[in-house]
Amino acid sequence: MNAKACLFFLCVSGFVVLACKDKGDSGSTGPKSEYVYECKIGISKKMAASDFSANESDTDEKVAAEKAWKAVCAKLSAEEQPKCRDEKRWRPSVSTMKMSSNVETKFGVTVSLAPIVPQVHGNATSETSEAAACAEAVKKACAAAGATADCVVTGAFERKGESKGRTLKALLGGR
Repeated sequence: MNAKACLFFLCVSGFVVLACKDKGDSGSTGPKSEYVYECKIGISKKMAASDFSANESDTDEKVAAEKAWKAVCAKLSAEEQPKCRDEKRWRPSVSTMKMSSNVETKFGVTVSLAPIVPQVHGNATSETSEAAACAEAVKKACAAAGATADCVVTGAFERKGESKGRTLKALLGGR
């Protein structure tokens, strides 16, 4: 026991517990546990809340639909306008309404676009806590997205998914 410093604690129940701490562990970032904590975090760029929706009407359903598409595309930035019908970038929702009277029939078409934002993931493990593993996973996800380590805190990105777990070190061969 020359390399170990042992401490004795008397528990309330009267049992004596022996806890040994290796002197070489003085540089650890927290108490080690018997588990390895794992965390996977998904983040995506936060989109500004905008109304990408337009409603147009005409006596011809196809003409009304085309007018609605042109109107909703015009609401996008100049850079995004040519890509407004790209279903890999935008999730369209199209609804049609038919209005009839004795004189004529009109069609109302509404086109709404929701941006499709890719997710980036970060994975991390920690021997100290689940919170430490998840904090490191967020840093790794932010780095993978090309952003600063605190990209979720700054509001540029938002969390989209989280998976946590823990494994006994004994099952991992005592890592």
